[in-house]
Amino acid sequence: MTLIQEIFKRIPPSGNRRGLETMHRLCSLLNSPERAYPCIHIAGSNGKGSVATKIARALEAFGLTVGLYTSPHLFSYCERIAINSQPISEKQAEEGLAELLALSDDTTFFELTTLLAFEIFRKKQVDVAVIETGLGGRYDATNVIDPLVSVITSISKEHAHLLGEDLEAIAFEKAGIMKHAVPVVLGPKARQKIFYKEAERLKCPLYEVTQSFPFYDEENQAIAAMSLHVLSDRFGLNEQQIKEGLLVRPACRLEQKGRILFDVAHNPDAFLCLAQAIAHLFPGRKTRYLIGLCKDKEIGDCLAVVCQAATHIHFVQAPTPRAATTKELAAALQHPIPYTCHEEVDSALIHALEQAELADELLVVAGSFYIMPRAKTPQLNFDSRDLPKF
Repeated sequence: MTLIQEIFKRIPPSGNRRGLETMHRLCSLLNSPERAYPCIHIAGSNGKGSVATKIARALEAFGLTVGLYTSPHLFSYCERIAINSQPISEKQAEEGLAELLALSDDTTFFELTTLLAFEIFRKKQVDVAVIETGLGGRYDATNVIDPLVSVITSISKEHAHLLGEDLEAIAFEKAGIMKHAVPVVLGPKARQKIFYKEAERLKCPLYEVTQSFPFYDEENQAIAAMSLHVLSDRFGLNEQQIKEGLLVRPACRLEQKGRILFDVAHNPDAFLCLAQAIAHLFPGRKTRYLIGLCKDKEIGDCLAVVCQAATHIHFVQAPTPRAATTKELAAALQHPIPYTCHEEVDSALIHALEQAELADELLVVAGSFYIMPRAKTPQLNFDSRDLPKF
């Protein structure tokens, strides 16, 4: 068993302390690696990983050495920490984790990984780091940095047991990343009063993306573009470099393989954005869905969106203790729609793809990050016929 596998097994995969004392203490023991380079900090219910990636790519196109910290990963733990688009090696991860574990045995998985990112970025002497929050913002392990700009992409209901039951409570947690006099960029779905109150209290210059978009990636592009323009004086960016970054999308964000779309929509707003994007990009195309979700999501509301467009839903259980079972997913259906429960993700995808091809449908694989590695198995011929690329 590798050290990474051992950490996955021994330390809970998620945790959200109500405080940052542990992170401040450990950063101090490490001589504050998070202050060795300028940072951009990004929070939000949806879109933060995509916006972070676009910003990082644009800065990289300018010739900077750019650290990018995102979560969760799809295929490898090392994807979470990248330098100029290249994930760190397993050797780098294991050596760094061993050093950090020697400092403390009282860290959550996310704290440990965040510290690893901070340390590796310092050792590699990055020019700038783009840091995505994990959960919330106020007490997120990343919230020990002093950024050049704070970005809040969107607010929607998520993780109610940790962040609060309503949008204002969730927005309050996200607003925790705002810092005194640091510019703040708000996406068009981040319009809660708390952001304006905090911007006034903290004397933060406020920049807003106000336009609405039919395709959620266009919204993410606009948020990233606004953030980059705020940074342009610092880094001397030009329009071509910004454009290069904006066109990049992370894996499984409306990623097309033949007649299959992979998308990690996992809350109601994300499913709504996904449905709008499909209607915009594939007008009139019938859709069938393969879905796996975690128990802590608003499953009924997610499925209510899907039922408006889907001809059939294939339910799978994500390979994680947090996953909802296929029976729990089916029980959450609020509208009558044909569905099938499957035992395995990969066999479910084969069956669903066969049915989609027979009916000339688009197959949408959506939900938890955890289902994607098994859904994107290389044995399948994804590039089947007659669907144009968008």
